[in-house]
Amino acid sequence: MLAERAASYDHLLAGPAFFADPYPVYGRLREEQPVYWSDAWQCWLVTRYGTILDALRNHRTYSNKGRQTSFISRLPEERRENLRNLSSHYDKGGMSNQDPPDHTRLRGLVNLAFTPRVIAEMEPRIQEIVESLAGGLDVDTPVDFISRFANPLPATVIAELLGLPQEDRPIFQRWSNTITAFLGTGAADAASAQLGQDAMAALRAYLGAKIAERKHQPTDDLLGRFASADAEGDRLTENEMIGSCVTLLLGGHETTTNLLGNGLLALLRNPEQLERLRAEPELIPGAIDELLRFDSPVQRIWRIVAEDTVIEDQTLRTGDAVFLMTGAANRDDQQFSEPGQLDVTRNPNRHLTFGHGIHFCLGSVLARLEARIAFTTLFQRFPRIELHPGPVAYHPNVAFRGLTSLPIVVSTGSE
Repeated sequence: MLAERAASYDHLLAGPAFFADPYPVYGRLREEQPVYWSDAWQCWLVTRYGTILDALRNHRTYSNKGRQTSFISRLPEERRENLRNLSSHYDKGGMSNQDPPDHTRLRGLVNLAFTPRVIAEMEPRIQEIVESLAGGLDVDTPVDFISRFANPLPATVIAELLGLPQEDRPIFQRWSNTITAFLGTGAADAASAQLGQDAMAALRAYLGAKIAERKHQPTDDLLGRFASADAEGDRLTENEMIGSCVTLLLGGHETTTNLLGNGLLALLRNPEQLERLRAEPELIPGAIDELLRFDSPVQRIWRIVAEDTVIEDQTLRTGDAVFLMTGAANRDDQQFSEPGQLDVTRNPNRHLTFGHGIHFCLGSVLARLEARIAFTTLFQRFPRIELHPGPVAYHPNVAFRGLTSLPIVVSTGSE
């Protein structure tokens, strides 16, 4: 019976229709099998808000450690032999693949990047970057919002935060895109894993060289602070520095790009909500949380079962992979009224896009700040923003939901 149900759902978890709009599939799973074993993805999919929240709170049963090693272990042995360096990165890297006490120590050190002082000092510079990008958009002619605005904004911000040269941004963006494509496959894929390993090796070598420079010549950027960080006498190892920087580059870039693209598309498809924000810009901070909920830039958080457990009448065994589908949780009608409707005044809005508990996204404050400045500036500068006719497409990625392009037309006139 389980195999029959798996087959009936697995065919829905792939292909253009799912990536264009996964929410009907999530709805079926929530109603019919909220804890579902996928043969195709070789993991459990959990889709109800309450169950996912409980799992995010329980790091002892649902572990971060060994996730990627487990993912790669599903490949044939001859392919795994070529991926030892990728496995090693995730085994020995930053906090995103650790549990307490290692996670607690690393998070305390990495949090140096996101203190209130650091974020406050960044706001004027983010405003400058946004003004420059907005000023570079062609007026009254189609322009791709993703490549011209949503992609370069967070990439520029995170590069400056780390202290990386802006001329190197296209290089680490390519590495980031390749690694993200590997991380977003539902089932382990040897080809994308090999490409991910090659990109990771290049990125690690690049960051290692930058860190070595800071050790000889200290700087006040994040790489420099990492190199000299000390918390209760405990320093970051070089592996931990590089792993943490990789986490920040991928998370700080990908999530915010998708928030900006998905969010603008949602507003353009719901013009009454866009006009509400134009008329009442003080609503924009709260509206960003609604955009994060409505079409989540992060669709799933995943864990490894550390001890046998039972949820929703399903027994999960030690070592099983679990995809906590936060994109599905954010559309759960047991938590949100009319979840399929965009409502920029929604309150409360306890979405799970940034996770919950000890692994709550450190960069959430920065992502919200970038989005607030971006949308406020765009709406003030351009009285008209319209979606250019034609289809829009999403990356075929089960973890990060983002557009490949978003053609729009902006105008400085009201007519």
